[in-house]
Amino acid sequence: MRTLTFILILLFSISGCASKEPLSDAGLGVRHQETGENSHFRFGNLPFEKYVEITKRKILRNRVDITVENKEKILAANSPFEWKPDAKKCPKNYQNRYKNGVLMLHGLSDSPFHMQELARYFVGKCYLVRAMLLPGHGTVPGDLLRTRYEEWIKATEYGINSFKGLADNLSLVGFSTGGALSVYGALKREDIKSVLLFAPALKIKNDKIFLSGTVETLSGVVDSLTWVDLAEDVDYAKYESFPINAAYQIYQLTLRTDQLLKKRTIKIPIFIAASEDDMTIETARTVEFFTGLDNKKNRMILYSNKTQNFKDDRITIKPGRYPKENVSELSHLSLLASPDNAHYGRKGEYRNCLHYLQIVEKMERCKSEIRIPAGEILTGKLSGPVFKRLTYNPDFHGLLKEIDNFLISIDQSFTVSD
Repeated sequence: MRTLTFILILLFSISGCASKEPLSDAGLGVRHQETGENSHFRFGNLPFEKYVEITKRKILRNRVDITVENKEKILAANSPFEWKPDAKKCPKNYQNRYKNGVLMLHGLSDSPFHMQELARYFVGKCYLVRAMLLPGHGTVPGDLLRTRYEEWIKATEYGINSFKGLADNLSLVGFSTGGALSVYGALKREDIKSVLLFAPALKIKNDKIFLSGTVETLSGVVDSLTWVDLAEDVDYAKYESFPINAAYQIYQLTLRTDQLLKKRTIKIPIFIAASEDDMTIETARTVEFFTGLDNKKNRMILYSNKTQNFKDDRITIKPGRYPKENVSELSHLSLLASPDNAHYGRKGEYRNCLHYLQIVEKMERCKSEIRIPAGEILTGKLSGPVFKRLTYNPDFHGLLKEIDNFLISIDQSFTVSD
């Protein structure tokens, strides 16, 4: 029993939101039970439009927080989507195909909402955009209790195959777990033009605790040995409760990806953006992965507060600290949301204070005080002044410019941002 308790304590950084304190007393409810509808990917060769339609119905049946007032907002945030570019500005070719398509893959416990601002950018560049909802996501956290990473791979394969005959070139865009899936897809396929990764989960923090498959024995034993976090799940675009199985599955995905990387390399152009202060994924592994790739067109943006001297001139260092924004460093959650994001932005409706789940007074202050610092949940910060976890990127528009430069380098016909 002491071994299992030790594992739970170490698991805090895997979810990217738990503290070293015991589990929340939010209690188990319907949302912590598996629905039976969302652990597997069983769409075969159905048209993408049908996949979206069926998934929306599944979300409506199983979400426990849907009301008449918020129904459309929740559906829009959690459903897979297809966005087509303006037909007048972006005509198809003589074969009735788009020049470029992009498949977007979200992170663990997230939703397609987290990819929407970047999707809007690509649509504006004449890309046909499709975004997946990974199995276990978009309904209730309980659906992550038994889903396996192989199901996420199936969803990725389906998404890639769905572009057949629709786009001449296909790019993969992935955040966190979606980044790992994008790397896996690029290693397995030869029909991908480029890959764009944002805080890719190539290695997670504290992954050694999963040696020998210990976590597989935990599921279903007792509640406290099944969940890393039990929270209120007030964020309609991301689970706040987090089961151990979810962390174990991303760990297994990283192992499988590493096995492929030992046999193959990625030769197509890759763009990566990451924060050195990320407390969910191991950014040093991401840098190591990047520097091991030979393509001269590859580019990496590393947000850091340290003085860096990389020999690889394909790596650009950008500051992680923004004093005018009261931001100390960029968090894992922050890269793909703009300061104007209505939900996660500078004046957004949601604040991430989950690192104070067991510190009630600080949680209340984090949620209510008008102006508090924002950053990453670095070691030792919980005992210091109250702060919220940063959920937007102060340099979001600068990041889009960097993406512009990358895409121009691989496609001279590409048009820059306004």
